[in-house]
Amino acid sequence: LQAIMLAQAQECFVLKATMERTVRNTTLAKLAGATSALYDAARGHVVSCSRFFPSAIASYLGAKSQLYQATAHYRKSMEFLEEKQYGR
Repeated sequence: LQAIMLAQAQECFVLKATMERTVRNTTLAKLAGATSALYDAARGHVVSCSRFFPSAIASYLGAKSQLYQATAHYRKSMEFLEEKQYGR
């Protein structure tokens, strides 16, 4: 549960930073990537203790990990677009 709560806390921080619109895309990409890693680690813990958790929780955490990985890629692409670095 600690890993899940840590990932959720990081997610709140990412959402707050996104809503403020003052945080650069570079920073948001790093935050989203870290959030993805935390959700993936939480999924690994849930899978290793699968007898205590329903299988749907592992799937949910995996989806959250992929969502924030996609967000990190999107924010990184926006950074490249702002800097006019095409083809990377």
